[in-house]
Amino acid sequence: MYLLLVFFGQGLVAQPSVMTGISNQPVIFWDGASLVESSFLSPRIRCGDPGTGTFQDIEAPTRNDTAARTGALGIGIWNGVVSVLQLKAGHIIFSRRSTEGVWQDFPTSLDGPHDIQGVPFTLNETERSDRFFAMNVDLGFAKGNEASICSWWRQRNDGTLEPESVIPIELDYPVFFAVGGVQSSITTQLSGRYHGLAPFLEYPIRVPGAFLVVSWNAGVLWVIKDGYPFPSRTIRLISLDDDHLAGKIQHPPVLLGIQPMLNGHVLIAMRSEKAVLDPPKESLKEPKEKAGTPATEGNAPTTPVMAHPEILWKDLDPLEGTLTEADSLFLGDAPRTLTSEADARQFSFRFDLNGHLLFAKKGAIGTSKGAPETPAVDPNSPEVQPSKAPSSKKPLN
Repeated sequence: MYLLLVFFGQGLVAQPSVMTGISNQPVIFWDGASLVESSFLSPRIRCGDPGTGTFQDIEAPTRNDTAARTGALGIGIWNGVVSVLQLKAGHIIFSRRSTEGVWQDFPTSLDGPHDIQGVPFTLNETERSDRFFAMNVDLGFAKGNEASICSWWRQRNDGTLEPESVIPIELDYPVFFAVGGVQSSITTQLSGRYHGLAPFLEYPIRVPGAFLVVSWNAGVLWVIKDGYPFPSRTIRLISLDDDHLAGKIQHPPVLLGIQPMLNGHVLIAMRSEKAVLDPPKESLKEPKEKAGTPATEGNAPTTPVMAHPEILWKDLDPLEGTLTEADSLFLGDAPRTLTSEADARQFSFRFDLNGHLLFAKKGAIGTSKGAPETPAVDPNSPEVQPSKAPSSKKPLN
């Protein structure tokens, strides 16, 4: 029953109901030189070929049994091999597609006894083909008193996929804790000390040799190297006090967008410290007119104005932990300011097949939920503006 609840979206949800701006972010990463686009809980991924300038759609195999899947968990690709978790006859199975296009099914230990509770919602193969990085920001993973939204999994010699260890996420204290008295019903909760970290990105930002777990609201990044039992680095984009981290003081999300770059770095669009710690207040200028006098161009109400509209673009080397200003030539005509909070919620960016920055002039150009139905972005489209080629970075003052 637990596995069925997972697939139909039931259970204890650690994420808040309002996902400000986070649902507009396209889910992308680089498999070598190939750009990969996917969508949260989608059975399909799209792999771009920079040589031909085209995308190839790869779908999880269709199940013809009575308990056919309504979606897929953890679909991903690495070194050309696709991995996915699916529901089959009431059981979650692990399927892999070779570079030759042949699918093979393997069992999982999810139906049997083990000391780690949780089901991956995203599953990413590491540099080792038998080890996987898993995330589940809704139900999480728990082992005894240990709890987290990420964990390590492995494929045994007999092909069975099984959990290996829970990866602790901490600041000064553990961010998550386990609730429930029976092991089979243990779930993960966000500590009251850190309610201000939510929402979290539902999937990791992948770079060669590491994964980043992202707090969207607080701008905290945990860098987890392949196979490491705990994060090797914690990056705070803005210094928030305890009341902000606990969610006692509301503020705009630190992040506007975050994506992995072709060179292994991470491009970040974020708000300024003033915009977060001194939240922008949109106000209307009252028309100054006498009673009975119609408003004119000079005294009509103006549109809302943000107090701190600036967008900060940063280039992060996650393995070295260096954060610099993004190169202005690489950014090209990317926006440097916001016009409103609605603009902030719709903000997103992505890359073309050659790693050049693309941004939308109107609305979002991708989504983290649902199947990616839209075709590849056309750089010549009037609603999408390309940047120039990357150049050297400038140090952050």
